[in-house]
Amino acid sequence: MFDGTARSPYAEEAPTGPRTAYGASKLAGERQALALPGALVVRTSWLFGAGGPNFVDTMLTLAARGERRIAVVDDQAGAPTYAPHLAAAILDLLERGAEGIVHYRDREPVTWAGFARAVFEEWLPEVEIVPVTTAEVPRPAPRPAYSVLDVAKVERILGRKVAPWRLGLVEHLSHTRPIRRH
Repeated sequence: MFDGTARSPYAEEAPTGPRTAYGASKLAGERQALALPGALVVRTSWLFGAGGPNFVDTMLTLAARGERRIAVVDDQAGAPTYAPHLAAAILDLLERGAEGIVHYRDREPVTWAGFARAVFEEWLPEVEIVPVTTAEVPRPAPRPAYSVLDVAKVERILGRKVAPWRLGLVEHLSHTRPIRRH
């Protein structure tokens, strides 16, 4: 829902500028939710965890198919978020009576290629990540070059730092079936 041109994390009050129908629909949903008294909207990014398709599982699927050199975009930065970390933060925000818009994502920002490297450092070190540009991987909709959310507000409300995504990655991988090596 942001235009992706920033070079520092987006604060909750940063101007929005969705570039896709998906982003515009998310923004419209936020506005409808915020019209209700006491509403809380929690924005997040690069979600991964059990129960649905996500980047980590896509990488593991490619490796399970025998791929040992995987091209991954290295010019888009964001911050992965482990779903259980997000769920815990939402429960804590609700207990504290938080309202309005709050950003939650795990620490630290990384590129997709950097995230993929971390997956395989933990899971299957012989997989090589080949960094490519966004232009080399055509997509039906544009992807933001920068989608890092500022988490100062959520850290202030919760009285703690957001969790490192690498901890979530290790936990997620501990619940994942081993890959048969070819």
